[in-house]
Amino acid sequence: MIQERVRAGIADDRAVIVARAEQIVEMLRSRYRFNEQRAVLFLDGLRRLDFDNGDCPEMTTVLDWVRDHNQSLDWTIDGDPATMICRLAAQVMPLQLA
Repeated sequence: MIQERVRAGIADDRAVIVARAEQIVEMLRSRYRFNEQRAVLFLDGLRRLDFDNGDCPEMTTVLDWVRDHNQSLDWTIDGDPATMICRLAAQVMPLQLA
């Protein structure tokens, strides 16, 4: 869960997390049409997110947006691209990875 990763010192500070999220939104915006209002709510949710309260409305907004846009929470929060890389590789070459 996000709270444990933040407390463990794995996650970067909030400004870096928001910068990665803004990069995701800008990348998607430049290539796809999507709900701009939800993107604004996603970014605002990250800016106001209480990392110690996993049940807050902002957490729901963030998790829903990440899931609905098939993005990596590990990348957004931790800056760890491994999940992103492996998920995409598994879609392209699932049998070759074994």
